[in-house]
Amino acid sequence: MNDELQLNYNSTYDNVFLSSFERLKSRRNGEIQRSLWASSEVLEGLNGGIDQFPTAEAEALFDAYLMGESITVSLNLKHSKAEFKRLQDEQRVWEFGLRKQRGNQWRIFGCFFGQDKFVALTIRNRNAIGKNHSVEAKLCIDLWNAKFGEREPMVASRWNDYLSGPVYDLDNADPF
Repeated sequence: MNDELQLNYNSTYDNVFLSSFERLKSRRNGEIQRSLWASSEVLEGLNGGIDQFPTAEAEALFDAYLMGESITVSLNLKHSKAEFKRLQDEQRVWEFGLRKQRGNQWRIFGCFFGQDKFVALTIRNRNAIGKNHSVEAKLCIDLWNAKFGEREPMVASRWNDYLSGPVYDLDNADPF
């Protein structure tokens, strides 16, 4: 991995800034392979506080992420089937897509601060944002800057700089 991308969680700096987020745990037994911190807004959805939010689907996707299991990824927003993809207009922001319920699809947006270290910042119903992600991307960066100051979110050119372990890379695979 590129040295400039290597950001270690064990520093006091990270502990201070991540203290306002909750580190999620998997509901399954086993060793956690990846880390995910959630804002109070995302936690509200996961705890059933947002009407019609697909909590079980989000928990299953987050469990797969945390346990280091294969998830579909894309560095290109055009792949509508990706569970986890990077936005094109703002490459510091990623989205988890919750798509199983037709007409009730949700997106969870956030940023990486190192390999396998993701901070989930906002949650939106897909109908509310449409295909224009620029407003949500700006909000994520504004929230990031408010919490982390001058520390920039991670940006890399390859998905395996962001995630270790198995993934299904939609950018280099046959379409579904």
